[in-house]
Amino acid sequence: MSADFLKKLTVSKLPTILLVGNGPSANELPLGEVVDAFHEVVRFNDYPQTSEYENMVGRRTTTWVLNEDQTGNIRPPMGVSLVRILSEGFSSRFHAETKLVRSHEFIPNPSSGIVMAQTLIKQGIRVYTLGMDGYSGERRRYWETDSTGPVSDRRRHNQEMEQRFWNENRQTIIPIKDVV
Repeated sequence: MSADFLKKLTVSKLPTILLVGNGPSANELPLGEVVDAFHEVVRFNDYPQTSEYENMVGRRTTTWVLNEDQTGNIRPPMGVSLVRILSEGFSSRFHAETKLVRSHEFIPNPSSGIVMAQTLIKQGIRVYTLGMDGYSGERRRYWETDSTGPVSDRRRHNQEMEQRFWNENRQTIIPIKDVV
């Protein structure tokens, strides 16, 4: 891990934002200390809220992004902002500080990560990522040991188009593995 990068994060006067996805690549390197150094740490949907993965993906969460599939009036932990990603026309009866509409110019039904990244880069904000590899392999999420979970999730988002989005925006969306 680059001590220089970690130092830049902690002394930077500019806010740094890290989107921590649930993809299996999040569990490849022990980046917990780097994750926790970001000003904003955004996590998605059903990420594990346990200490078991802190060494790999950190423990801090400042924003929790949920899609409309996460039902109920979920309350985030103290100090964590809640953002809801809703499909156009979906009832906005859920509690959330912020609500974003699930849309993208070219990607039908984009993932929550794409919607959040797109929202931030449209505001001119540089975004760092970890675990934003979708369902590219056998495992869907970094905490799973096999391909458990509904296969329908893999088909719900267009992985090829989403991967192209990440690749085409490499100037403003940077995987932290590329800089540490």
